[in-house]
Order: sequence, then C-alpha cells, then structure tokens
Amino acid sequence: MIWMLFCNFSTDRVQLGNIITQQFLDRDTIETTLPVALTTRYQKQWFEKVLVLNGPGWFTNLRVGTLVINLLQELVPDLIVYSVSKVELYKYLYKQWFVPQFCYMYIGQKKNIRYYDLKADKYETQTLEDVKEWQDNVFFDRASKDFRGKINTQPTIQFDMWPEWLVVMIGEEDMQVTPDSLGLKPIKKLEAQYFIEPTIW
Repeated sequence: MIWMLFCNFSTDRVQLGNIITQQFLDRDTIETTLPVALTTRYQKQWFEKVLVLNGPGWFTNLRVGTLVINLLQELVPDLIVYSVSKVELYKYLYKQWFVPQFCYMYIGQKKNIRYYDLKADKYETQTLEDVKEWQDNVFFDRASKDFRGKINTQPTIQFDMWPEWLVVMIGEEDMQVTPDSLGLKPIKKLEAQYFIEPTIW
C-alpha cells in the first residue's frame, strides 16, 4: 500500500492528515511545531508521497511549510511531492460539478477575503463585513474562524486523506481526488504560492 500525506498550508491552521490521524497546528508556533510534526510522522507513519495544498493562505504557514517539505525531500530523496493551489483545486471541483460556482476564499489576511468566480476564473477582494447573510451558489473556504455570517448556512469545504487519494467534503457530499486526476506531476522543489498582488504606483 502506498501512503500519502496531505499538507494544507493554505489555511490559518496547518492541516497534516493521512488515513490514520488528522493534526492541526497553530500558526503562532508553526516554525517550531511543523518540523517536529512532519519528521515524527515520517518516522512513525511512513509515507511515500506528499500532496500539498499550496496557497493562497497565511504567509508564514506557506513559507515555513515550503521550507520544511524541501528539507524533508533532501533527507528522503525518494519522497514524491505534489503541489496544487486552492484556485486550481476548486476550479477542478467546479468542472466536476462538485462545488458551486462562487467561493469565499481565505487568503491569509485578517480583514480581507476573495470572492472567487470559478467559472469565469476571476475574483474581487472583499472585507469580512462584505460577506452577505445569504447568497445562492456559493461555498466557503476552510478556516478555523467561521466567517460565514450570523445566519449563513452555506457549506464549508473540508478535507480528509485516504492511502492514495484526498477526500473533499462539502455538506453531505464527498469526492475522491488524486494527483493523477488533477493532472499533477512530481516536483523537485516546492515553491510557495502566495498569490500576492503587485503594488501599482
């Protein structure tokens, strides 16, 4: 059996998961907890592949996560690493008719989020106060702080990991996703996808 580890560096709490356990690491201590967590997992719950959900998200989680994965890959040359951004993943899920057309996407900022149109592949930046109480055909990104509004019941996307595939859950539905189905190729060096907009003067 081939074991794969899922690393979500794109939310405010880093998620490490496989078929055995899920683990969430706080961003305030991520520089010390993530290296220990990943090496301990490799020693106790050996894995051959890593699937990284790589931005947009909290800057420090992406920076530290990228560094630790690259160091682990140097120590374990046979380790296979795949990387996919939330934008790429969610567009794929939309094309499979699994998620709605619109997404409120966490981007690692305290007050701002992105309202993303997956069909048109475009977005607008909004503040948390702009999030409407109700809107059809929309879902919310995962974050430890619920930013859906007071009476908003639209679903939040969730992730779980099985031996060789990622399980994406929204509402009462779930879907299996693999690196092959996403068209991903192994990478030699992971680079953080910050999705930072350039400053225009």
